[in-house]
Amino acid sequence: MLLQFFYFSSWIGDTSSTLEVPVEYSRSFFWFYISANILMAWVLLANRRLKPNVIEWSVFAMCLIDGIFLGVLTLVTGGYNSSALLALLG
Repeated sequence: MLLQFFYFSSWIGDTSSTLEVPVEYSRSFFWFYISANILMAWVLLANRRLKPNVIEWSVFAMCLIDGIFLGVLTLVTGGYNSSALLALLG
């Protein structure tokens, strides 16, 4: 859903121009977010081979990245009252 909104529609560009938030940064962070999720999936699937403290720190780091991504989406979509953010979270 985010790929379609970032690359195939203009709603995010209209919102970001009014808030003066560069959409390019959020797009590059989106690709970082996807790669971090793939890495985290690998960590969770290989949990028998890894020490528990590695898994614990990986989950903590992923929660931190999730929070940052939610903040970026909140900024780009126009705040907490934006219908686009509610559609993405709902």
